[in-house]
Amino acid sequence: MEPGGISTESSENEEREIEDLVSSGSTAICGTCNIRKPLRSKHCRFCDKCIAKFDHHCPWIGNCVGYRNQPFFVTFLAASSTAGIIFTVFGMYRVTLDPNCPPVSIYAFLSLFAYVGFFVWNYTHMFATMCVTGVMTCYFFLMMLFHVKQVISNITTNEMENAWRYSYLQEEVLDGTEGTTELEDGARITVHAQKKFANPFDRGCALNCLDSCVRPAWLAVARKGVIFADDGLVRACPSASGAFPDYFRVHDISQIKAARVPSYRELMELRSGQGTAATNKKYERLSQDDAVEEADDNA
Repeated sequence: MEPGGISTESSENEEREIEDLVSSGSTAICGTCNIRKPLRSKHCRFCDKCIAKFDHHCPWIGNCVGYRNQPFFVTFLAASSTAGIIFTVFGMYRVTLDPNCPPVSIYAFLSLFAYVGFFVWNYTHMFATMCVTGVMTCYFFLMMLFHVKQVISNITTNEMENAWRYSYLQEEVLDGTEGTTELEDGARITVHAQKKFANPFDRGCALNCLDSCVRPAWLAVARKGVIFADDGLVRACPSASGAFPDYFRVHDISQIKAARVPSYRELMELRSGQGTAATNKKYERLSQDDAVEEADDNA
């Protein structure tokens, strides 16, 4: 399935914006596709196009894993793991049906050793096939667990490997070790800003699964909600409710944070006054003066 290739068609305003970014030396431009790269996207040199929410290029399927086919890729890994387990169990059971097969007991080491010896000697080709299948089954099963964890956390393989390259995955924290000197209550303190990993797309298990798997699968099955360009690639994929970001059009992390709906976990943090949501400026309570000013602006 198409992984989520981003259309190279641009409007006049977008072309002028790209020219301005190029003249300013911005790195948010894909020099091959000549488009402004949305957040979480990357140009794949094998597919020769930019992929929305790029995860990785998979040699097993000969295609990229991106926003539109990620749920189907996880299903493929689960199906491959299940098929390998069924084949291995059936092969082992088939050997036990041989009248000459020694009795097997999981509590007796010698009986297991005799069973394996009988298996290797009389069913050599099946044993070799099952060894290869067992290794591949373990590989696919571990890959499935890895990608399920990514879906739950709403992060991609590319972001995990290159988190240090993406500014939207970093936030500054202050400690009192070294750095610039400031005054506070008449005393000199030393403040040093450090960067740590922070995932702004993590909204809790339920919303992450909806964003990464349920919504892309529904869009593919329903065949609506996706705007295609004349080149056959995706132009936009807006959310009707606005609860989920359009990974084909979002270019700034502030666009996501401004429209971001807090998850159940963040609501609980706000209620308890603890956690990262409680210190997020977006969720700070307005003072009376700020509330009056905001009401005047809305009016």
